[in-house]
Amino acid sequence: ATAKTGTISVTSAAGTGTSTSSLIIVAVPTITSFTPTTLLSTATARNITITGTNLTGATSVTLTPTTGTATVVTGLTGVSATKATFAVPGALAKGTYKLQITTAVATSAQSTASLTIN
Repeated sequence: ATAKTGTISVTSAAGTGTSTSSLIIVAVPTITSFTPTTLLSTATARNITITGTNLTGATSVTLTPTTGTATVVTGLTGVSATKATFAVPGALAKGTYKLQITTAVATSAQSTASLTIN
């Protein structure tokens, strides 16, 4: 993930003060879209491709159902700055899920769109 670092300086009439430690500004990953948005529970091809920003180094996707416990999926493939693919676990129950993607430095907000498993 891309991060900006550096010291902070504040200048006033009394002079300038500079921090001794660096501030790190992290580029948080975002989910712009994903495809497909609907899967049959019996489907054998269960790969979802996420498109977004700052996805480099993505390590997991969290699938959060409308009700119930979230599932964390690791083993992402094809990870780049703008894309990542993961396989939906076969045991995942039918329902509607929001997605979040996690990199080494941050986790995205939940996706606007939902994944539906019928």
